Amino acid sequence: MGGKRGEPSKTEGGSRRGAPAPRVVLLVGTGLIGGSFGMALRSLRRGPLVLGFDTDRGSARRAAEVGAVDAFLDRLEEGVGRADLVVLAVPPEQVPECAASVARHLKPRTVLHDVASVKEWVVRQVELAAPGARYVGGHPVAGREMGGIDAASPDLFRGRPYALCPSRQSDPESIALVTRVVRLLGAHPVMMDARTHDVVVGLTSHLPFLLAAALVRTAASWPPGQPQGLAFALAGPAFLDVTRVAASPADLWTEILSRNAEGVRAAATALEATVKEMLTLLEQRTGLTEELKRAGEARRRLVAGRGRARVVAVVLPDRPGALAAAMGAVAARGVNLADVWVSPPAAGVGVARLVVSGARAAREAARALSDLGLSVTLEG
Repeated sequence: MGGKRGEPSKTEGGSRRGAPAPRVVLLVGTGLIGGSFGMALRSLRRGPLVLGFDTDRGSARRAAEVGAVDAFLDRLEEGVGRADLVVLAVPPEQVPECAASVARHLKPRTVLHDVASVKEWVVRQVELAAPGARYVGGHPVAGREMGGIDAASPDLFRGRPYALCPSRQSDPESIALVTRVVRLLGAHPVMMDARTHDVVVGLTSHLPFLLAAALVRTAASWPPGQPQGLAFALAGPAFLDVTRVAASPADLWTEILSRNAEGVRAAATALEATVKEMLTLLEQRTGLTEELKRAGEARRRLVAGRGRARVVAVVLPDRPGALAAAMGAVAARGVNLADVWVSPPAAGVGVARLVVSGARAAREAARALSDLGLSVTLEG
């Protein structure tokens, strides 16, 4: 590593419009996500000092061996007292208890962050467990079929979306710090409230796992009346691609699905309606080709990105005139708004996404909003 750890450089770990990188990061949990988090930060030329704590001592020692942490700790409070950022990289059910343990030792300016893939329940529980913490919820949309520190990689988050879900205990500085770290990981921050997050990932993440498991289970005894596993003999790339996540840890996924049952049910209902529509078109022998072409085009746009469109996400207080003031400030800089998406306020804050054309317009809009003292994220 070039440079002294714990002293971020201006190019990789320094400040950017009031968003300094932390000098010391504590990872609570050193599995796939926590280990990858540490590896990515330690790969920086002059990144933060990364400390690790895990109740599984073997995992913590292994994290040090593979370079995920600079040091692992025997006692949680040792690291909490030194850290500028504490990352709870544990399963959703464990987050509230960990937050309560951490909160007893937090410095006033330390930021608390979690990476659980369910957010509404977790955010609500952390607010109860650690009421004085400067807490920002998050979810890196990245993973692998296999868990554990030996599956970790410094590139796990690179190019991936990373949801940030402010709580009522978040402030602009804590959101800016976590956003800065997300960018250091190589991920793209996407700001949204916790409820919207769970609705979205119910379709884009949680339901796909359930569908993958259901496909494998169905294929195991398909066709009816034939020998078990016959369908697997003809399982090609398409089947293997869509069922890849079925090999993920079952215990963890049961926990995730249970905590977002409402979001998964809503997504499944919407998908069922779409499938029925397409089956009707198949039976009628008309219109199906057009639907498939539209789906293919949408998939290509998803892969190719959004072109020149840029999204500026801003966290707004839940009070009259807040959105109008933000839009007015952006317009005063000569930036044209192509679209505005607003998430319903929750926990005293809301998130507005301003769609502009081009990177320069996005930067101007971000400056205008930052000058109002608002927390701003350039998405993508």
